[in-house]
Amino acid sequence: MWELVKQGVGIGVLDGNIGDAEPSVCRVLDTLEPLMFPIWLVTRREVKTSRRMRIVFDLLTKELSK
Repeated sequence: MWELVKQGVGIGVLDGNIGDAEPSVCRVLDTLEPLMFPIWLVTRREVKTSRRMRIVFDLLTKELSK
């Protein structure tokens, strides 16, 4: 979808940071409120026993909550 948007074939809905960073596209319908939706971060139960996995999981949790 993103490649088609960049080629001018149509419009798409995506993260504003991605669209704003691409000089070949422009915002449309910018008077509408941004879409807000919950993000679920899930993992296997090994995250409780693996220090490496726990570090990554905690980092993802921190960064995605911004």
